[in-house]
Amino acid sequence: MSKILCIIDGMNDSAFCAEKYPALASFPEQRFIKTVPDGFEAETLPCVLSLLGINPPPRYIRGWIEALGAGIDVNPDDLIFRGSWVSLDGNGVCTGFCDAPYNIPELKQARYLSLNGYKNLLIFPGYASYAGFIKSVLPFELLGKCVADSVYIDIPLLKSTLEQINNIDPARAMIPWAASAVQVMPDLSQSAAVCGANVVKGIAKALNMKLIATDEMTGDTDTDLKAKLRTVLELAEEYPFVLLHIGGCDEAAHRMDREEKETFLSRIDETVISTLLLSDHTIEVASDHGSDSATGKHIGGKQPFFVQQKA
Repeated sequence: MSKILCIIDGMNDSAFCAEKYPALASFPEQRFIKTVPDGFEAETLPCVLSLLGINPPPRYIRGWIEALGAGIDVNPDDLIFRGSWVSLDGNGVCTGFCDAPYNIPELKQARYLSLNGYKNLLIFPGYASYAGFIKSVLPFELLGKCVADSVYIDIPLLKSTLEQINNIDPARAMIPWAASAVQVMPDLSQSAAVCGANVVKGIAKALNMKLIATDEMTGDTDTDLKAKLRTVLELAEEYPFVLLHIGGCDEAAHRMDREEKETFLSRIDETVISTLLLSDHTIEVASDHGSDSATGKHIGGKQPFFVQQKA
């Protein structure tokens, strides 16, 4: 018998009610728990680490974790940012997320690496020691604000690089955030993980977990839920702890599409949770943080947590 922890990224919001979802509603134990560690934002990385018992999680690791997840080689002296592309209106105000342009120039001081869609990495060789001194500007917090007045205007290294990148298209801007560097992490080599989201792949690799992440297991609503379910149940026969991460609810909320988010959560409930509850394993389901479909932003506070314990 194993324990399976299913994290539904961004499941919670003001409209969430377990009674809408038959499998979730059937759990014998339902409560709300703290998932956002003190001093951290409501983000997938610290919340997932907290749910894995790593609390407080290490700081300044997000970009490095994303690089690990994408199979990108980095050096110990690299300063690594996660980047997000956003769309701008005629006044330079951020209106939402958008895909990256195709014509990124060769940068003078940094490496630009696409993670597909609106996501990317920005790496500055030799500047790892700066990771703890650069305050992150979360892209979700820039929605409705003028980007030019809000992003690293007083840091020459970043300002000059962003000018190179963001001069490509006045209707788009790239926001680098989560300054980080390579760090030592705990060892969870007796555990396994099934996921599609890049950041969770990186977490699994950093913790030495057995990782299964195939092409059909994406981090969005197009993921193959049956493939994830099948793989989790197979791993649970070998490993005492298996993490299943499902990321589409969060992405739908960032697109400000409430119907897509709720429809996908219904699919998870019917396809994944109902079957897990029929297994011989202890099942836990958690929201790492909330995601508001009205604003596209993450939500902190205590999150729903469901447990079916097997003796």
